[in-house]
Amino acid sequence: MKFKPFIPIQISIPITIILIIYIIIFNKKSITELMIIIVLFIISLRPLIIKNDYSDNLKILFVIDNSLSMDAIDSNGNNKLDNVKNDCTNIIDNFKTSHFSIITFNNKAEIVIPFTNDIKTSKLILDSIETPNILYAKGSSLNTPIETIKENIKNEKIVLFYLSDGEITDNSKLESYKILRKYISDGAVISYGTKEGSNIKYFNNETSSDEYIIDQDTGKPAITKLDEKNLIKISKDLKIDYINSNNELNKKIKDIKRKSVILNKKNISNYYDIYYILTIPLLILIIIELNSFRRKML
Repeated sequence: MKFKPFIPIQISIPITIILIIYIIIFNKKSITELMIIIVLFIISLRPLIIKNDYSDNLKILFVIDNSLSMDAIDSNGNNKLDNVKNDCTNIIDNFKTSHFSIITFNNKAEIVIPFTNDIKTSKLILDSIETPNILYAKGSSLNTPIETIKENIKNEKIVLFYLSDGEITDNSKLESYKILRKYISDGAVISYGTKEGSNIKYFNNETSSDEYIIDQDTGKPAITKLDEKNLIKISKDLKIDYINSNNELNKKIKDIKRKSVILNKKNISNYYDIYYILTIPLLILIIIELNSFRRKML
């Protein structure tokens, strides 16, 4: 609860005290009149309650790596991209009044959905994200989404979740993400995969079965590994957390909510006035007092 007085309390408090003393001394301690004065004082304080626990103005951007390596199995036995989708859904469910946008990247970046507060559509688009067809896939770079992110956020402060295994397969060198730092208010870089690595499966339409992608240099099934070094660098460039487990993600969600509550409480537009509710008991007290006065006059 918050108070935004109609009348400065330096004035309302002395007036209230004087009126209470007057009633006690000269009006035979009228309980009804005392209650009227107290209710009026509370109304003058203008009590407010917050609209919601966290800000409904958050803009949350998901930057999702959907390169072929994200088809590999993660540490929990699930496909890495499926784990990404599950984490994004968890975030959406925790910030249902926020606006969401999704960027995917492999050898190119794409805004698959601009910022929207349509939760159903956001989830449908999220669920439809797939890795590229092996026939058209090229090596992936973590530099690909930088300009697309900048284009999408349009100089606004956002919460960014960067979801990837950190692997670069086109021999490019990781560029700095510091250019985006001023636009990021919070978020996290979330890693997927294992340092030991795993094979990548794809569906072969000719054989109608799942097959492993073959490393052309070794002739054996290709192995994709988590590259934490790249992801940690991105998190440091953006000044957001680097996390690699569901437990840490849930802690991050709670932290963002906590910070949002603090910001929300500073903004008077995020509160509801409730003083008008007190007009009902005030009216009842006035009617009681008027009836009492009328009986005395008869």
